[in-house]
Amino acid sequence: MTTHLDNPTATSTQRRPNLAVVGAVGGSVAALLAMISTAVDSPFRPKEGPTSGQWGIFPDASAGEVAAHAGIALLAAVVVFAVAARVALRQKPGSTAVWSLVLAILGLPTGIVVYWSGLPAALGIAAIVLGLDARRRLGRLPASAAVGIGLGAIVLIANSMLVFAS
Repeated sequence: MTTHLDNPTATSTQRRPNLAVVGAVGGSVAALLAMISTAVDSPFRPKEGPTSGQWGIFPDASAGEVAAHAGIALLAAVVVFAVAARVALRQKPGSTAVWSLVLAILGLPTGIVVYWSGLPAALGIAAIVLGLDARRRLGRLPASAAVGIGLGAIVLIANSMLVFAS
């Protein structure tokens, strides 16, 4: 006789991702990228200004501006993880996989338009977490979760590169 403990895909015995931890990590990454885009110069930025071509702090970066960008990023992470990811994790695993794909697709245009806000990083991380959760609960990786994980990773990496280069 097989019990639910012998079934590796049984959802009742498996833990869901801890959204508080994932949200804190996602919010921290988003806030860090937002602060870097506001105040940190890097060798990857265009060569203009007194500190270009090397690592340093922008001389005209104000603490208020840096704090405002970090606050926007943290707010974006709270919305993504406390609202969207929480709703997605309460759905059936197939729906969670679709949520992963939707959040990753939303991350693509935000990664270009509001790359400084931290929103693309939060969306990318949430897409990856939701795709992995769908895989864990289904016991297989649906196509929508696979594409969501891949696009989420692309969004996160591209956003990081854009933050350091612009």
